[in-house]
Amino acid sequence: MQTKKIKVLQVLVCLGGGGVETLLLNLQPKLPAHITFDYLVAHSDIRDKETLAFGSIIHVTPPEMQSPTRWAALVGQLVREHRYDVVHFHRFAFSGNVMKAAKQAGAVGRIAHSHRNNLLEVPLLEKLFYCPYHWTVNRWLLAKYATTVIGTSSEALRCWMGPLEKHRKCRVILNGIPIEDFAEKIGSTSKTELCKQYGIAADSTVVGNFSRLEPVKNQELLLRIFDTLIKRKRMSNAIVFMGGEGSSRSKLEQSREHLSLQDRVFMPGHCTNAPELLGNLFDCFVLPSKMEGFSLLTLEAVAAGLYVVCSDKVPKDVTGAFPDRVTVLPLSAPLERWAEAVEDAVGRRIPPEQGLELVSNSPMTFNRFVEDIVKMYETVAS
Repeated sequence: MQTKKIKVLQVLVCLGGGGVETLLLNLQPKLPAHITFDYLVAHSDIRDKETLAFGSIIHVTPPEMQSPTRWAALVGQLVREHRYDVVHFHRFAFSGNVMKAAKQAGAVGRIAHSHRNNLLEVPLLEKLFYCPYHWTVNRWLLAKYATTVIGTSSEALRCWMGPLEKHRKCRVILNGIPIEDFAEKIGSTSKTELCKQYGIAADSTVVGNFSRLEPVKNQELLLRIFDTLIKRKRMSNAIVFMGGEGSSRSKLEQSREHLSLQDRVFMPGHCTNAPELLGNLFDCFVLPSKMEGFSLLTLEAVAAGLYVVCSDKVPKDVTGAFPDRVTVLPLSAPLERWAEAVEDAVGRRIPPEQGLELVSNSPMTFNRFVEDIVKMYETVAS
């Protein structure tokens, strides 16, 4: 008996270096042959080639359709033209309207995926005008028109759905990382090679951060933590490696100069080699984010053997699974306390083999994630 083919349209901002993109690009090669992905993105980005290699189509939103209020019409148009069975929506604004349009266009599976756990950390206009709409109308549209509403963590689901989080359509699917692939990439290089590649002294102690350079990721706090750290004069060879790109770059460069940290804070831009950096270059990982729906990078850092210092905005589903490998601090904690935690973290690195085993024995295994997602697609498309 031939398995029914399922065409999925993934809707997200772009195929850059963020957690959502990484998750989907890890998932795509693991899919059974009868499930295929195409993408609708706001703009092209550095990882487009990876998914094009799988034969996917990438639809780029035309300039006249960039407004969030017009996403629904565009999604409906693409569903009708390309006969998508499932729409998997990873954006926030007007998600309920998109689910309604997808249903009207004939998509039998309509999935809204929450990757946020804090609606207060959104742009001001969104906070003032869209959030009230989401709380009063959009949640009910999701409950009515989505076939499934997913949270990447319990907190992410609660953030989106509030009192509707117990609705029969709602569920949590924790992310995961492909352990075998991750381990292979770690073993593909060395610290010596990476130091040479990025112009870093071989004896440096590397405080790592790898994320989009956006206000919500709060790298500004990381700079102040590091400034406090070096003033303690206990880590004279310490540097910060801040991988990623985004709208905060120029402001962060100004802060780096103001703090006289030009020679000690490396900002190489987009990095597509996270496993190698985490497993071979970094000595600890620091994530002072204001919002994280899941934080795939925290999971990857633990798998690489790093000790993690993060804000209490990283969901407890993640940090609570590794109590001996993560220090969680409130964003309001004194800089001295953050600096002390980073110092402690540097001395607590373990071999990647042990980190990989910790993640393999956690609830966040990639095989389980793939099984859950595939079963969901097959169920909603049936």
